[in-house]
Amino acid sequence: MKYILTLGVLFCLQFLNAQKNQDQSALLKSYTIEELEEIKASSRENYNALIYALDNGMYLGSFDENKHAGLPILEEFDKQKNFTDYGLKIKDTNQYFYCPEINKVMVLKSFWVLKNEKSRI
Repeated sequence: MKYILTLGVLFCLQFLNAQKNQDQSALLKSYTIEELEEIKASSRENYNALIYALDNGMYLGSFDENKHAGLPILEEFDKQKNFTDYGLKIKDTNQYFYCPEINKVMVLKSFWVLKNEKSRI
């Protein structure tokens, strides 16, 4: 019984470590190792917000020609991708991009929004 319990705990630890490595790899598409280390050291809360943003950092909104004219264009938007797949970085303010293929605005959430959402779960 102890053997099975030990194997179970080791499996869980291995799974958590694999998830951490996967998150780190995804973040390295947009951030350097030095940038990630600096974020971790200065604000663990911001680093956790980056991890949260991998799955929850973007959403789509309606495009209004009058309101959204001049937005940066994000070609070939795919809902299955995250912000790092586009080489984007989370900032202190929300970022808005026009996705012409689907005629929508993609919103990349700010650190503040992400931390606020994360605190409610």
